[in-house]
Amino acid sequence: MTRVALASLLFLLSAALRSQTRELYTDWDTFLSEFLDSETASGDDDDTALDALCQHLELLAAAPLDLNAATREDLLGLPFLNETQADSLLRYRERRGRFVTLGELMFVTGLDARTRRWLSLFVRLLPETVPPAPLRQRLFGGRHRLETRLDIPLYTRAGDPRGPSDYPSSHPQNAFLGNRLTHVLRYRYDEPAGLVRYGLTLEKDAFEPFGTDGTRPYDYVSAYVSLRPPSRRWQLLAGDFEVHFGQGLLLGSGFLPVRRAAVVRGGNGDTPFRPHTSTDENRFFRGVASEVRASRLRMQLFGSLSRRDATALGGDSVTTWLTSGLHRSPTERARRHNVQVVAGGARIGWHSQFFSLAAGGYGAKFDKTFAPPARTYNKYYLRGRRAGGIQTDYRLSLRRFSATGEAAFDGRLHPATVHTLRFTPRDGLSLTASGRMFSPRYVEVFGSYPAENSRLQNEYGLLLGFSCTRSRRLAFEAFADVFRFPRAAWRAALPSNGFRAWAEIRYETRRSLALSLRYKAGARACDVPAHDNLLAYEQTHRLRLRADAGGRRFRVSAAADGVVHTSQLSAAVWGWMLSLRCSTKEARRLRATLYGALFSGDRSDAVLYAFEPALRYQYGLAAYRGRGFVSAAVAEIRLARKLTGGVRVACLRYFDRDTQSSGAMQIFSPAKADLALQLQWTL
Repeated sequence: MTRVALASLLFLLSAALRSQTRELYTDWDTFLSEFLDSETASGDDDDTALDALCQHLELLAAAPLDLNAATREDLLGLPFLNETQADSLLRYRERRGRFVTLGELMFVTGLDARTRRWLSLFVRLLPETVPPAPLRQRLFGGRHRLETRLDIPLYTRAGDPRGPSDYPSSHPQNAFLGNRLTHVLRYRYDEPAGLVRYGLTLEKDAFEPFGTDGTRPYDYVSAYVSLRPPSRRWQLLAGDFEVHFGQGLLLGSGFLPVRRAAVVRGGNGDTPFRPHTSTDENRFFRGVASEVRASRLRMQLFGSLSRRDATALGGDSVTTWLTSGLHRSPTERARRHNVQVVAGGARIGWHSQFFSLAAGGYGAKFDKTFAPPARTYNKYYLRGRRAGGIQTDYRLSLRRFSATGEAAFDGRLHPATVHTLRFTPRDGLSLTASGRMFSPRYVEVFGSYPAENSRLQNEYGLLLGFSCTRSRRLAFEAFADVFRFPRAAWRAALPSNGFRAWAEIRYETRRSLALSLRYKAGARACDVPAHDNLLAYEQTHRLRLRADAGGRRFRVSAAADGVVHTSQLSAAVWGWMLSLRCSTKEARRLRATLYGALFSGDRSDAVLYAFEPALRYQYGLAAYRGRGFVSAAVAEIRLARKLTGGVRVACLRYFDRDTQSSGAMQIFSPAKADLALQLQWTL
């Protein structure tokens, strides 16, 4: 009876809310802080792919889904929703009819308070019938955003010719060619329904030349155009785009770069193509991609011609891909875009609400030969001028069971496979088991899956996960992952094994107080220095306690982190960090965030990680080693109705050293300060 009464009250209030298409229960900065903190806290996940994921979330927030029309595929495109939660949303909509207000989300089983807050940023409620907009309105009448950011380091590095060091004269090939400024220019257009999108990204990294020595003004230039009709019968992408088939074993752009999210959450839905919007200079294709849907049949096709960085061996040979995207010195400039890649692929599949099956493949040709020097651990790395493979993937959804998986084969039919089974005995409760097997001979070039090995080869693994959100305010998640390398791997000359474990419990009170406790552990057998054919285990344990409190205008987050690294051959190494974040939502055109952290770690094994507050569309994981203090302040102000300005000041001070970093990046001071300025114009 209580639920019926509340639903009736919400219906009576709907007249006042009917014209409101967005109900926000959180803001972008609070969401980002909570999302990044929940997805990774140890630095062993892929930070570059996580940045690309955040950039994609930015696009999704700019064109939110209509909750009353969103499909299962649309909902699974949100990386914080799992299959159980998406199905629960759809069942509620089928039983009760259209959502009148987002307040009804509290009646959807399996959605905890944090997930409901996050969801409000990415969904909205539209009228039942929306007349189709004319073509010109779709192409130009949406939301235009132009953003520029300038990063100014208030210090010099050893490789800077204008600095006090003699490093540039003694190491001319590694000396920097440009100034220390970083500049990013972004333009984005989003049609309200997400049917038309296009954008342009320009970036100059610190110390890269800007229009000198025969270079272009911007070292990195990226653009895309995405078209999709209201019927969603087809999609066309031109420019820079990312590809993800199945689970990503053959073709994957890091849609889910975090191991916990990949399993606890589930699959990636069925989104094979998406625009490349981040400043990652390597993990994308450049060309044309298209998808056609006819009833339950879907076909995807893409072609690409691009250039990538690689380490040259001499002549027409290279040893390995480079992924930093930095071209600051003569040595780095010589490695810039020195391999041409021609690639193409296709995939065809049959999809229904409960079952899907697809198969695809790709082929790639390089204009240089890959010939890495022979090592024990790289015996089966990419060699030659060609690569390719085939794959098949499936998805099965029953009432309480769901299964996803993929089997991939490289050009010489060496296999890699992963399969995940999820059981939901009750709403809000799910059990997950995932197994993977990557042959030591399997060669992937464009694959991406959150495994233990840096490459998708030479690994067997089993992961068991548990998630419980029976209470709207209490949630618990955990997983344990055991893995084995059947052949020699990096830092292990013999077959080796290890494990990962992760657990988090969250509770949110009725007075906007949220508490979370997270434990993360990992162990792996590694070589013993100066002793051949001998391995020893190294373990790392991390614990984080976090509290969030606040209201409509002000929010405070406090966290305490601890880490201990142990080895069979040495004493334990300890580290800790205390951090505090205070933020205000926009009030009188001003939004501000203050952050401070005190940290201490015995050496690099006890490294600590945190997400510092940053300007919009700027994401990164900061690592702290040793003893010191870090602070940052971010302020954004609406200068005009459609113009927003931002400033960020950050300071880092070490107590146990007189210099920072080494080589060309060395700073001859225990302290450093950074300044960043941003302008954003929205039309």
